[in-house]
Amino acid sequence: MLGLGCKKSEDYVAVPYACNCGTAKWQGRTVQLLDVNYILADSTVSTSRRYYLTANVKDATEMGVHTLSAWIEVPDVSLGPNFEVDLEPDSGEPQTEFSAWIDELNVNDPIDSLRSYIPVNGVLQIGAAPATGGTERVNFIFTMNEVDEDGDLIDIPVQMSGSFTIRIDD
Repeated sequence: MLGLGCKKSEDYVAVPYACNCGTAKWQGRTVQLLDVNYILADSTVSTSRRYYLTANVKDATEMGVHTLSAWIEVPDVSLGPNFEVDLEPDSGEPQTEFSAWIDELNVNDPIDSLRSYIPVNGVLQIGAAPATGGTERVNFIFTMNEVDEDGDLIDIPVQMSGSFTIRIDD
């Protein structure tokens, strides 16, 4: 038996996802974070963290994708609450109590659609969750420099700040 059918349905409209877990300020604009996750940076240290965050930073004048993705790694959140990064005066290299990497994907940029940044100055503040698990609150204020394809820092400061909460499992 052969069956034929037809169904008219509405056009699909994607609904952007937002975790409602925090915000970031990028190039003077505050945006909602789309997602925040974490893993243990060291599987043998239950207080180590590597946070992952994403945000859509596309403005009204841009037609294409413009997003941020970042990771922030802390060897042991119990050593906080404040973790700092400063440029070493002699070498000009960042001296950090944490590591971070931010990628900006901007297909609207005719020169370079992917830029990467590292903090050269700033502070990361962590309200660590109890050892039994719970909510962890993270605030950060970074002055960053772009990292070129050779791994050298381009000394044009870019500002980023934000805050988020995340549920830590015991």
